[in-house]
Amino acid sequence: MLTPAEQRVLEIFRSYTEREGHPPLLREIGQALGIRSKGTLHRYVRSLIGKGCLQEGQGGWRGIALAPPRRRPLVFPLLGRIAAGRPLEAIPGQDEIDLASLLGGGDTYVLKVAGDSMI
Repeated sequence: MLTPAEQRVLEIFRSYTEREGHPPLLREIGQALGIRSKGTLHRYVRSLIGKGCLQEGQGGWRGIALAPPRRRPLVFPLLGRIAAGRPLEAIPGQDEIDLASLLGGGDTYVLKVAGDSMI
């Protein structure tokens, strides 16, 4: 989760890089934000690196680049079982099912079907 200030720094970093073809220096980020303190800007950039939004490379500040977009895994908690045949008690489990390529969004959960009456 990014703070509002980190989001602004990242957006400036992204737009500057797209427009100029290379990442901005701290001074250029500061000018865009109206912040003079290089220490403050340095903390924002270090935090964005730590959160995986930016990545370090060679070449000092010009070597910092946007990190490739991360695909957030779509994993739902397995909350219990559905009776398909003789009744079963739904008991929360520790299993997860990754459905990233199939579904997304909202409050979603998974139930495992036990039995074969639904076939």
